[in-house]
Amino acid sequence: MKEELEQIQRMHTALGLEINSKIDELSADIKSLRELLASIPSSSSSGSSSRSRALPEAKCRKEDGEFIWDIPDGAPKGKCKHCQLDILWVRSRKGFACPIDPDGKSHRDTCPEREQKEAPSAGSNNSSEINVPF
Repeated sequence: MKEELEQIQRMHTALGLEINSKIDELSADIKSLRELLASIPSSSSSGSSSRSRALPEAKCRKEDGEFIWDIPDGAPKGKCKHCQLDILWVRSRKGFACPIDPDGKSHRDTCPEREQKEAPSAGSNNSSEINVPF
């Protein structure tokens, strides 16, 4: 019985040393990866992915009862996930990302595949029910 207990203690010690060794190896790997990531230049302070880059701010005006966006140079192009039509991405003056058709209209209002939301009834205070361009 004493021999079995000693054998179990040796196995426990060996296992503990092995686990500590693996932890040290993984810690070194993590440190190397962090150093590698820090050495990679990014195109912006928030990263280089297209979703995180800063969108150019666009101005919106009302023309013949419709809101029209003045699309700035450098607005990134994309495809609508609903209808696959070409769109441009801009930022409103309040900082919201807005999909815009090449003609300057809000694609949220013109997308043939997107479910259109009805205007709120009179007296409703829920402004999220309509697409206010700014």
